[in-house]
Amino acid sequence: MSTNETNAVTSGGRATAPGYINSSKYRLRLVGYPEVLGAQSAVEWRGKRFTLDGDPLIYTGSTRTAHVDYRISRT
Repeated sequence: MSTNETNAVTSGGRATAPGYINSSKYRLRLVGYPEVLGAQSAVEWRGKRFTLDGDPLIYTGSTRTAHVDYRISRT
């Protein structure tokens, strides 16, 4: 493997061009949603699929401030 090929391989084993980011991460906040999403759930947003990244953060304040935060990443 040459030096350029070594630099182009990401930790996931997929080859990408050096200097380019190949993943997107966002925060998803659900207010008033009746259930907590499971670990294997997928979210479709703007025509793209995202998976949950880690455990949800559950905020159980008053009924006005209660919500669940998720970290989602592009698959």
